[in-house]
Amino acid sequence: MVLPSTMQGAQYFHYGPPSVLQVNEVNLPAPGKTEILVKVIASSVNRADAIARGGGTRLTNGLRFPKGTGVDLLGEVVALGTNARSHRIGDLVWGYVGMVTMGRTGTAAQYATIDERSVSFAPQVEDLEAAAALPLVAMTALQAVRNRLMTAAGDRILIIGASGGVGSAAVQISRFFGASVSAVSGASHLSFSTELGASESFSHSDLPSPSEVEPFDKIFDCAGVRTRYYRQYLKPGGKMVTISPGGAPAVLTSQFSSKRVSFMPVKVVKDDLAWISRATEEGAIRPIIDRRYRLDEIARAHEHVATAHTRGKNIVISTP
Repeated sequence: MVLPSTMQGAQYFHYGPPSVLQVNEVNLPAPGKTEILVKVIASSVNRADAIARGGGTRLTNGLRFPKGTGVDLLGEVVALGTNARSHRIGDLVWGYVGMVTMGRTGTAAQYATIDERSVSFAPQVEDLEAAAALPLVAMTALQAVRNRLMTAAGDRILIIGASGGVGSAAVQISRFFGASVSAVSGASHLSFSTELGASESFSHSDLPSPSEVEPFDKIFDCAGVRTRYYRQYLKPGGKMVTISPGGAPAVLTSQFSSKRVSFMPVKVVKDDLAWISRATEEGAIRPIIDRRYRLDEIARAHEHVATAHTRGKNIVISTP
């Protein structure tokens, strides 16, 4: 396979608003020893991307520019590192690079390198672009719902932020494990949560009193807003997990309580990606797409994510 020497990739040269993003012609990245080079079909825009671009992670991301954006992808393997053994040229894969220090380009590019331990085979579905929305958010939801909360059939689970990327995946995964799901989202998304499988939905602007709600066995907080209040919905001895730094005060103040809250960072787990791929093929999980953008519209995609009113995920199409 003859590869080009250059490609188009999204970059920024200083921290700032979405307008700092630009698409430039850059050198094609070469895979490291355990990496593969992927021709990107599509990637997704995550809130973490916007936080990093705005300088929220500068302590770990540093001040070396330019930087790329995008942390998950779906695409075709076009080159292998010298020690890469798990995949072949032509394989369709998806994966998540992890929250590492971002290089000159990320997954919002025509090509991207990724460690082969951070990918699995992509699901064999008709809409591959839409499937690119799932690697990070569905893996986060799976690790929270299955691993941390140990959700099982018959559990009552509350998903906070149920209409977003992680939340919409969590509703579907919780239903897969046989739980009874309740959802919290914006008022305009209540019917959407029901469509995903929630048996009851609450608007975050009109929450019932804890005394009016049957306590939950499990609570998954995707938003990090009013986490202390939501903790009151938990049964004594129940489990609650948050993935947002905004939930940190509730984590700290609940450690000696019967209603404890824990914080969960997502980990790159190849087997989890494979599980999600199978579940997607079987129809247990479907990607929820808010908007699709071309690569040269990356700044607009970041602007939309910043509104915090997305339904599901926004994806960036890298192929013409």
